[in-house]
Amino acid sequence: VVGFIAVLLVVSVFVLQPTDKVSQIVKPLMPVLDLTSVDRIEVSGSEASTTLIKSNDVWVVEERYELSVEPVKIIKLLKTLSEVRLIERKTRLPENYAVLGLDESAISLIVHQGDSRAQMSIGGASDRGGQFVRILTSDDEGAQVWLTDAAVEVNAAPASWLDNHIMDIEPDAIEKILFNDSLQIVRKDDGLMLTEIPEGSELQYPTIVKLLDNLLVGLEYICLLYTSPSPRDS
Repeated sequence: VVGFIAVLLVVSVFVLQPTDKVSQIVKPLMPVLDLTSVDRIEVSGSEASTTLIKSNDVWVVEERYELSVEPVKIIKLLKTLSEVRLIERKTRLPENYAVLGLDESAISLIVHQGDSRAQMSIGGASDRGGQFVRILTSDDEGAQVWLTDAAVEVNAAPASWLDNHIMDIEPDAIEKILFNDSLQIVRKDDGLMLTEIPEGSELQYPTIVKLLDNLLVGLEYICLLYTSPSPRDS
């Protein structure tokens, strides 16, 4: 009888023991916006800032002559914003922000949908795999620091968002290459060949023509330089 009562007591302990000792609040990172209708995103950090604008269903980088954003990057960001959850309240004291990366080194993210917008400050990463963030609002709730359930990684450098792809032409598709109207390379049976060389000139490295086969495969730019129009272009 004593043994039976002891077993019942042990079972009661397990049944009555709460599964969550600490109550955790789980809610969306950005519940106020329909992320499918977002039309502008502003990202700023201590050293750079970027404005992404949706123009005619194409995302562009305002600070880089409105060149196209790499589609995968904007899709990843919107997916992250729609799926990440706030799972745990942290500090509300401003003096504790710095240790969580929510000081001047934090990334500011503003997401616009027409006249509506949501703003957050993104701090350091947690060793649990999430991120420390503040959802900035007009009321006192904006002081609250949250831990997210996944990383929220956003780069403030304009160049990091660009689609740097220029062209991708397979070698067999190249029939002719012209250089400043003075050099002409055409495809013959055995590959590309230089057909005309200006009088008194010769190629320093004749085999370089063969290397042009792969010149336009996966061609990308690595830097943008601003050049002012020349007088003849004005």
